[in-house]
Amino acid sequence: MYLSILEPRQRDIGRADFKNAPCLLFNESCVEDLRGHDLDVWNRYIRYAPRQIYDVLTAGYGIESMPIAVTMTDDAIFRVSTIENSGVPFKAFGEFGLGRSPEVLANEIKVVPMVQGLGIGRTWFRAMVELSVAFGFSAFNFNAGLGNGGYTWAKAGAYMDRDRQRNPLYHEEAQYLSENMLARLEVAKAHIPSANYERAHALCRLACPGDMVKLAGMGDLTVPRDVLHKAKPVLVDFYSSLSLEQGGGAMTRLRTCEEYGRLVQVFNDPSGGFLKRVSLPHYLQKLSIWNAVVDFADERQMVRVGDYVGGWRYIKRVASDGDAVKRNIQGSSVSIY
Repeated sequence: MYLSILEPRQRDIGRADFKNAPCLLFNESCVEDLRGHDLDVWNRYIRYAPRQIYDVLTAGYGIESMPIAVTMTDDAIFRVSTIENSGVPFKAFGEFGLGRSPEVLANEIKVVPMVQGLGIGRTWFRAMVELSVAFGFSAFNFNAGLGNGGYTWAKAGAYMDRDRQRNPLYHEEAQYLSENMLARLEVAKAHIPSANYERAHALCRLACPGDMVKLAGMGDLTVPRDVLHKAKPVLVDFYSSLSLEQGGGAMTRLRTCEEYGRLVQVFNDPSGGFLKRVSLPHYLQKLSIWNAVVDFADERQMVRVGDYVGGWRYIKRVASDGDAVKRNIQGSSVSIY
């Protein structure tokens, strides 16, 4: 299990505490304009000092005095975001419900194209996970999608969220995503070695929680743009085989049209041209949308995500009761009669 290393405050905070985080704008107010009501709301729902929250949100970017906006409502909605026109090369926000049923409500980041690939998205991802741990959540769940989103978050180590309470439509979501990835795989079948095709086919079925992550790890394989030339008839045959409807082919035509449109976009270059080849996971997972989760009790997943974000800063693993039992057994001489 992972817990926050932040030390909970021992007293109520006041205006002076916000002076330690002068670049944190709370409830649209600078330090001098903070009202007593704002302070009461913070003290009611946030266990940490302003500086601690600010440090979690701004660590790792190399931006001095990075401005951050924080709002806290009377109904326990906590929102953090970058500030427009502040010189920060990305726009991001996260929203958390801290009331009786704590939950992650939203998370989004858009990075200016000229600085993409520098780890900004990973740094924000780490901050959101570490903030969720500090708030006492058991997991960080979010919507993976938009552009490279599905591929990016799978590469980061996020699993599809199978929790029926958080994601009641998991089965339908997984089935739709699986079908579309399998359709793309059939389009590219002739360009993939048979053993790799079989592995990718098994992972595209999404039978296990980490299959999207394993699929994202097959980046040594590539798919050429030439697959678009024969894509439509392959897609028609694939979706027809699913028996999507009784009589007629309207749904088959719709799914074919949608997926072909996505495939064309997969090979679009952000600069305005097109890509001759893309990696297999990029080809299969780009433009996919799914509900993702990072489970703080899943040691293997947390290690992978931690490696992806460059290491955890404000959380650490703590031994569970099971770990303690294992250590006791390993440290004892056990005889069996």
